[in-house]
Amino acid sequence: MHQTGQRSTRPEAAGLVIHGAARYDFLVWLFTFGGEKRFRERMLRLARLRPGETVADVGCGTGTLAILAKRQVGAEGIVYGVDPSPEMIMRAREKARHARADLVFKEGAAQALPLADAAVDVVLSTLMLHHVLKKARPAMVHEVKRVLKPGGRFLIVDFAKPSKENRRLVDRFHRHGGANIGEIIGELESAGFTIVRGGPVGEKNLHFVLAANGELREGTIGDAAAEHQERPSHAGLIVALAGGLGALALVALHAGAGWSAHAVLTEGAVGSFWYVAAAILALLLVVKVGLVSFAHTFGSGLLTKWLGARHDHTHGD
Repeated sequence: MHQTGQRSTRPEAAGLVIHGAARYDFLVWLFTFGGEKRFRERMLRLARLRPGETVADVGCGTGTLAILAKRQVGAEGIVYGVDPSPEMIMRAREKARHARADLVFKEGAAQALPLADAAVDVVLSTLMLHHVLKKARPAMVHEVKRVLKPGGRFLIVDFAKPSKENRRLVDRFHRHGGANIGEIIGELESAGFTIVRGGPVGEKNLHFVLAANGELREGTIGDAAAEHQERPSHAGLIVALAGGLGALALVALHAGAGWSAHAVLTEGAVGSFWYVAAAILALLLVVKVGLVSFAHTFGSGLLTKWLGARHDHTHGD
């Protein structure tokens, strides 16, 4: 990638790249409760793809979203999937072959897209931007603008960092990366993009930004009011149900500990029932806090290693 001014002799870090493709797919399956297709389709609807359009999925991963995009643009449309991980590209090609979908997958970084100037109508970036280092984002935005046709659309969907005022208790233990949506909008506008719309996706603290390369081409979006007429997601209900069952299990565990202490005491053990029960409950609390602290401190790093994720580099050409 050509840059003005003095160039560094060392390659510039592009961001975190995942190399464990099969493990990534398994994690997504868990994350979406087996509903990855519905989850990806909900994000894809925000781009309002039309038959015959050319689409580039930047950071395509194992290709699920790109395959769904190909079904929407049809036989006359073209879909490129770009990812810096050769393992992801290999798995994406296998999935496309099994789906009998004609796509073009290319290995490449978001800061040096292997696509021609003004080649695509829509660029997709979903759940990827938080892996890109902040200092590398302007180069990515520049590349997206280069490959987009005038008036082409750029869809970003990513985890939003909760503000200090709106941070929930669970967010204190949630180490997943997030993106500052305000900063991203500023970077897009500085590069000459026009913000069409944005806001919450409706699940998993995801937010989206839809921008146009210059002025939006007439008739490419459709009715804005229809944009958010999505089918209700059951993921929140499932999470709430799982949380309720977990709470009941903890209550049952504590009750069992109390009854066990009572049984010990009624068999002649010395001491107070309430003293022993309180001691057992305190021990359980210490164990639970310890496990949460361990997950908070080491969980993100262990997951990163399990996924084979590491900071790769983008070389200038």
